[in-house]
Amino acid sequence: MFDLVIQVAIFIVSALALWWGTGLVVASISSIARSLNISAFTLSFFVLGILTSLPETTIGLTSLYRGEAAFTVGNLIGGTLVVFLLVIPLLGLFGGTVNLPKVMHRKQLILSLITILAPALLIADRSLHLWEGVLLVLLYGLLFVVLSSKESLYEKIVNRLRNLTHKSEHRTLKVIAGIIIILVASQFMVNTAEYFAIAFNWSPFVVGLIIVALGTNIPELSLVLRASLSGKSEVALADYIGSAATNTLLIGLFTIFNGKSIVLPNHALVRIVILAASLLLFYIFIRSQKKLTKVEALVLLLIYVIFVVIEVGQA
Repeated sequence: MFDLVIQVAIFIVSALALWWGTGLVVASISSIARSLNISAFTLSFFVLGILTSLPETTIGLTSLYRGEAAFTVGNLIGGTLVVFLLVIPLLGLFGGTVNLPKVMHRKQLILSLITILAPALLIADRSLHLWEGVLLVLLYGLLFVVLSSKESLYEKIVNRLRNLTHKSEHRTLKVIAGIIIILVASQFMVNTAEYFAIAFNWSPFVVGLIIVALGTNIPELSLVLRASLSGKSEVALADYIGSAATNTLLIGLFTIFNGKSIVLPNHALVRIVILAASLLLFYIFIRSQKKLTKVEALVLLLIYVIFVVIEVGQA
């Protein structure tokens, strides 16, 4: 019992460290990205979306090194479910009205949701192959081209980077410090996840799907509070969708890095159905009135509770 308490404490401290370290990175690079004259939407979708996925990235690399690729996939898919069924609904409940960004049209939203759903569809046969990993990376690349074409994102970054001076050195040091904190905290989080898997006789996939997915989405959860206080729910929503899309990119890259097919546990169909249903409902809700109401947010939260109950029961 004492060991369990210690492991829970380590998990909580690691999650807080992840929040702090990611906060350093996000704040510093966000400031740098603003100097690149990138729009708030593009900045949030791609830059913040990728940066708030740093915990998933480092945990995924650590898990791959340990030969636990299934844990990596479970964490990333679980992270996507947390974003759409917990984080965004909480933003809708406490952050005011969640509006669909004006620059995101229907086709762009559909392509984003298809990109996010793709990994769940590909694990229907309980495996991810190398060609499927390549497909996921290409799909994210297509999304990047479609959403950033009007922003001339690449050209702006190249031109601005040429003009950066020593003023950015302080922010760069913060980025490095944040990454180090994230790497160390991620290592401890993987260790505690392994302990939980053994203690409760759960598969690493399920531990990554539920427990670690919550911990690694603390940066996104913290944005709920920040958005509530600042009234920038549109920026936060763009970050959340971008973060979920980044999970697809990471699953693709990790599948390629693994060098062989990743075999997953049973019950994948339940996850596919829940994720597909949640994305479909989100699309219907956000497109109906161009916003997510509090009632609709509660519906999504209820689906997440059902999902957790099903997963724990099957574990």
